[in-house]
Amino acid sequence: MKLLAKVFVSIALLPSLLLAQSETQIAQIQLVDTGFIEVIEVLPDSFPKVELVLRVTDQSQNPVWDLSKEGFSVSENAMTSEILNVYQISKDKSINIGLVLDESGSMEIDESQLYDRNGNALYSFNFLGGLIFPKGYLMPINALKRASSNFIDGFDDTKDSVSITAFSSTVNSTVPRGSSIKSLKRKIGTLKAEGSTAFYDAVEQSLEELKSSAGLKVIVAITDGHDNSSMTTMEQVVLKAQLYEIPLHIIGLGNVNQDTLEEMANVTSGGYYYSPNALGLEDVYERVKGNIQSIYGVTYRSLNFNPMDTSREVLVRYVTDSSYASSATIVDLPIEVVEYLSERRNKRVLYTTLGVGIAIGMGGFLLLYRKKQRQDIV
Repeated sequence: MKLLAKVFVSIALLPSLLLAQSETQIAQIQLVDTGFIEVIEVLPDSFPKVELVLRVTDQSQNPVWDLSKEGFSVSENAMTSEILNVYQISKDKSINIGLVLDESGSMEIDESQLYDRNGNALYSFNFLGGLIFPKGYLMPINALKRASSNFIDGFDDTKDSVSITAFSSTVNSTVPRGSSIKSLKRKIGTLKAEGSTAFYDAVEQSLEELKSSAGLKVIVAITDGHDNSSMTTMEQVVLKAQLYEIPLHIIGLGNVNQDTLEEMANVTSGGYYYSPNALGLEDVYERVKGNIQSIYGVTYRSLNFNPMDTSREVLVRYVTDSSYASSATIVDLPIEVVEYLSERRNKRVLYTTLGVGIAIGMGGFLLLYRKKQRQDIV
């Protein structure tokens, strides 16, 4: 009889147990990242206010827009911080863009458009031996002119600035930041495919142009081949980009060394984009623009005033009903902040010591006063 009762109780409790298990599984599912947070920069100089510069993307690496303050949480060494503000940097701050444009000789030929799927040639030659391109052929240099021109139209020229560095065998010409849209487009219109490839030299010169600018700084560079003419090395370019804290967004077109270009982009907190042919350049530049404009600033107030925590793990989470993303990064506090925290702690210790001393003194005075009162009564 007791066994039968236990069976009935178990059956009665089964729905509740299944529901609890289901809720646990749902909670676990919600904690699985459905997107990515890329922390680009941490600025603790105005401590206890700290500013994060970051980008949130979905699993397909598409930008996530309209991020809200309520969705974010930040902690330092597992201590929760107070979120003060969340804003889209592209709307509220200036963006300084260095466009690096390849006008080497290879930007005339797009082999993917010269053959059909079976490898049959779609081109021919004239009686002088000159190449006759197939109907509808889009020369890479012309695709670049159109894509880069549309790209700069997507920014606010009242607060944003664009510079241009064009290269082939050498750095051919530059248009400094702050130039008008008309001047920039005039330069783009003069691009001509000829010469070798000095990609690293051009990126370095663009970095020098941007290093002193205020606001967000990014390089957007394209190349369709291997560097064979630069005085500067890839390692030197990367070190300079890291020193100036300027991310490199690099577009590889056609036959390029993708591993090298991707490494340059990744180690500078930029992005690598690949287009197998000239026909896809406009879409690629649109993706680059979207990633630049989807950068957000998150300002929070740190509640960790321990001067011993000079190196802190900053954990950022963004949670909505349908998505969850998180990222952790290590931040070393500037020496000025450490000194401020140490001074603050020393003052608190001093004030506490003085308070205790005053309390003890007052207590002793009251004891003596009461003792004297009792003696007077006697």
